[in-house]
Amino acid sequence: GLLVLEVVCGRRLIERREAKNEEVLVDWILELWEKEKIFDAAEESLRQEQNREQLELVLKLGVLCSHQAESIRPDMSEVMRVLNGVLQLPDNLLEVVMAEKLRERPEISMEVLLLDMNSVNTLTFTNSFLSH
Repeated sequence: GLLVLEVVCGRRLIERREAKNEEVLVDWILELWEKEKIFDAAEESLRQEQNREQLELVLKLGVLCSHQAESIRPDMSEVMRVLNGVLQLPDNLLEVVMAEKLRERPEISMEVLLLDMNSVNTLTFTNSFLSH
């Protein structure tokens, strides 16, 4: 997730800014996402050459894959199904990513609406399922 974000954004994971402040790449992307400007996180040449929806999808997947709470990170087969268009990210993904104290509440399970080509399925991810 972090490598993808660094490549797509053309930035390092942690960059020094003015007044010796450090800016963490994932936090910066989340700020843009909250403002509905996640596309602006992509490096300018990619924004000009690539499809907006695809870039936004890759940025969202990168954030999800690098989330501090291991229980919500997708496995690679799920990532590939999203990239191949078999699964769709849930509409409330930003809310899931921003949820606080998820690690402290292992009893939480998340319902993620996954759309495949022929039907709609509801899949519940639990800590035990995702910790393989």
